[in-house]
Amino acid sequence: MGSRTHPHKIRKPQTSSFPSGHASSAVLAASILSEGSKMGVAYKVLAALVATSRIHVRAHHASDVLAGAVVGMIFTKLLKSRVKD
Repeated sequence: MGSRTHPHKIRKPQTSSFPSGHASSAVLAASILSEGSKMGVAYKVLAALVATSRIHVRAHHASDVLAGAVVGMIFTKLLKSRVKD
């Protein structure tokens, strides 16, 4: 069990946690999967849950998650621009 100050028993990263890979991959996946899908909103909600869970379990700071989401958006734009060519 975790302690009162750290409710979840997870490992503490030994290296930099910036940006959040979970957030970037969740945003990228949701962006690609939601395109033209009736489930688009669900994919984006799931990505938001994944990203915010990283803050909740104290694996990342909010800035790590925000930066990860931005990275995911950048990779989405790059991927979409490559597919158009």
